[in-house]
Amino acid sequence: MTFLNRNLFDLTVQEVGQVDFVYDRASLIAFPNAMRMNYLKKMHELCPIGSQTLLITLEYEPNLGSPPFSITPKDVEVYYGEHYEINHVEQPNLPEHRMKIKLNLDFLKEHCFILTKRRH
Repeated sequence: MTFLNRNLFDLTVQEVGQVDFVYDRASLIAFPNAMRMNYLKKMHELCPIGSQTLLITLEYEPNLGSPPFSITPKDVEVYYGEHYEINHVEQPNLPEHRMKIKLNLDFLKEHCFILTKRRH
């Protein structure tokens, strides 16, 4: 296992080497839309066919328009559906989460996906 402390957007496939697994706990939900598209493009470039990603997102209402951004399962399908098999493994409702209470959200769900890159 190798850990790199670098700007993701500057990394090359040669520097990263073989990527088998990505853990995305808060990257996708941290980026505004334009940066999110760059993130998705870079991850697609760095991850070979067969690699897997554990993706954890938040979904909430009303939309805050700031990080952490609300990402729905439908959004995940749009972002990853062309190149990945998407397994939506968990979606607990979090009524007692401090973010829901502090921001007076109608609801807050955490979604967990296992993504497997495939040929399209």
